[in-house]
This record gives sequence, C-alpha cells and structure tokens, in this order.
Amino acid sequence: MNNKSILVSGKAKLPQETTAYETMKVLTVIIEVCEVTEEVLDVEFSLVSKKSNDFLKKLLVGHKLDSILGEVKNEIIESFQVFSQGAVIQALESANKRYYANKTRKMIIKNNNNS
Repeated sequence: MNNKSILVSGKAKLPQETTAYETMKVLTVIIEVCEVTEEVLDVEFSLVSKKSNDFLKKLLVGHKLDSILGEVKNEIIESFQVFSQGAVIQALESANKRYYANKTRKMIIKNNNNS
C-alpha cells in the first residue's frame, strides 16, 4: 500500500493580548497527513513555546484528520488552557477545510478524466 503523505496548512489570527501576537500576528499550523488513512503523522505550530508545540503534537499525532474537529478539539479545550487556544482551534479547522476541499477537487478531476 502506498502511504504517501500530504502537507496541509491552516492559519488563524492570534489574540492581541498574547506575546505571540507581538511577533507573528497569525498562527500557522502545518499538518502531515497520510493520504491513505488520513492519520495525522506530524504537526507543527508557529507558536513561540516549544512546550506548547510538543503538547499539541501529543494530542494530535495518530488521530484521523476528521476527528480533529470533534474529540480532539474537545481535548484541546479541556487541556490546553492558554491564550492562543481559540487560534489553535481555528487554524486546525482551516487546515481541515483546506485538506478536504483539495481532496474533493482531486476526486472531481479524476472522475472527469475517467469519463
């Protein structure tokens, strides 16, 4: 089986009262997803704190991308109590939306080529 991976990104505006806002203004997430299983293989946020990145990585890696908007989002809400929590969730939602929009586009193109 071909376990090709895909990188997908998402972004969200950071809250103004955060240190990260002073340097970045926008939070970006890069997610590596297995194309076959849609499992999150790796993830990185443009957060200042390595601890925050490591914590979120532990929550996300190994989950299916579509579960990020459900059970994983709830875990983030419950356990990631930082000012940038909302931006993290918005960036994940943005990446999820981008991934599935591109997947749908690819399927339409493939179907049109097979017609």
